[in-house]
Amino acid sequence: MGAAMTTAYCLNGDELQRQIQKLPWLLFPSGLCEVLVICDVDDHARHFRAYVSASPGQRLLEPHTLAIDACLALIKAARCKGVVYDLGSPYETHVAMVFDRFEQLRKAPVSVQHEELNEAYQLVRNHVVTAIDLRLVSLDGASADRLRKIRGDLPGHLHAIEPHHEPCFAEFDAWHHVELLRDLSRDLQKHPTG
Repeated sequence: MGAAMTTAYCLNGDELQRQIQKLPWLLFPSGLCEVLVICDVDDHARHFRAYVSASPGQRLLEPHTLAIDACLALIKAARCKGVVYDLGSPYETHVAMVFDRFEQLRKAPVSVQHEELNEAYQLVRNHVVTAIDLRLVSLDGASADRLRKIRGDLPGHLHAIEPHHEPCFAEFDAWHHVELLRDLSRDLQKHPTG
């Protein structure tokens, strides 16, 4: 696990509608209002999400509802015309350190185990909150409301993480870190040695 930098491209509003109008031969879903592409350190697309207007706010499209050519066109448009966000992850080094010294952590008192894992989780959570706040600067309406809801739904503590929280963190390329910390915590609870 390294400290890789990732980038997000967000395309919405009038610019998204302009890109859709340039491609009339492709079938885009009605109400398409936002596209998000997350790329890895080599700028290869890793995650693609598309949202449609819904009442209230926005709804995430199921991947199978978009044809491959429409997905590829939206990914290209987002990367060319979307707003760019740096999702650099300073917390990754800390999470990697916790993982690397997991066997030593097993021998620590339970209170220390919980404190270390939750401290790492708080760094991940703070990263996501900061990323949301950066995106909110250039958003309004349903897109902004959706991000505010995500921010409000982020659990305050590692032990409160449930599977339904995955989309909140995945949109900011952070779910794999939360999942790792959660699994380490569960392992320590199943096999207490401290």
